[in-house]
Amino acid sequence: MVRTDTKFVATWIFLVLVQIIICDCMFLGPLVTVTLLPVLVIFLPLYARTETTMLIAFVAGFAVDWLSDGVLGLNMASLVPVALLQKPLVRLFIGEDTVVRTEALSSKKSGTTRLFALSTIATAIFLLLYVALDGAGERTFGFCALRFACSLAASLPLIAIVQHIFSTRNTRD
Repeated sequence: MVRTDTKFVATWIFLVLVQIIICDCMFLGPLVTVTLLPVLVIFLPLYARTETTMLIAFVAGFAVDWLSDGVLGLNMASLVPVALLQKPLVRLFIGEDTVVRTEALSSKKSGTTRLFALSTIATAIFLLLYVALDGAGERTFGFCALRFACSLAASLPLIAIVQHIFSTRNTRD
């Protein structure tokens, strides 16, 4: 049985609550959706089964959708595929050995640039689905593309902050 780090769980839940507050209180216009959920999913422990990771993503997405002013199911439907792709993305950007040894992701072992690229791609996948589902049949391609680009740019600072929180926690263990 693998020991679950209570500090990690508390931090993870706190950051989901921060996402709820961001969704509920921080409206930057129709072009910008700020998110940190995909990075939270990427930093879930690699020893967890993919099904477990997807279930956690489903619950977190549902909580954000339900407790904030949003379309119920939008974050959920966009986050579960990121959870499905967690291990393949880690393999692609960080390496197979990290997945096999189920190591925690850290910038010290993996490099800040590769970890940031992983987090950015996960967020891009999330936002691509989010924008497509939110504007399905109602928005033009140009508006959706602009919304995707603005949302990704607005989420980059949060990606860096969450990555720093989790990767420094993992290097102290």
